[in-house]
Amino acid sequence: MRYSVYIIFLSLFFLSCNSKQKPLPENTPTFSSHLWKIEENNEYPYREHFVEYVLHDDSIHSLNKKQILQLLGNPTKENNNYVYYRISDTHLWFWPLHTKTIVFKFNTDSSVEWIKIHE
Repeated sequence: MRYSVYIIFLSLFFLSCNSKQKPLPENTPTFSSHLWKIEENNEYPYREHFVEYVLHDDSIHSLNKKQILQLLGNPTKENNNYVYYRISDTHLWFWPLHTKTIVFKFNTDSSVEWIKIHE
């Protein structure tokens, strides 16, 4: 009896932790603003595919805050000179287990100071 409770709990845990990421459509470019902005059931199914591009591409780093907001859409959170976009999160029912967010810090002139991942 005791082991069956553990097996049921572990099964429910793994079922609730599945990834919501979708494969990219055929011939998708390195980055797609349209796919980045798609939200389904409070999840962003394509953002994980584009994280490395957003983090490291020089053209993104050369944009100002207004241009970033146009390119990436409404942020998940905005606080002073910081803008946050949720990439993914994992929940066990309603308890958050892990959240991955990309964070932009802007200088006073609205240029990008840095872009980092927060987990």
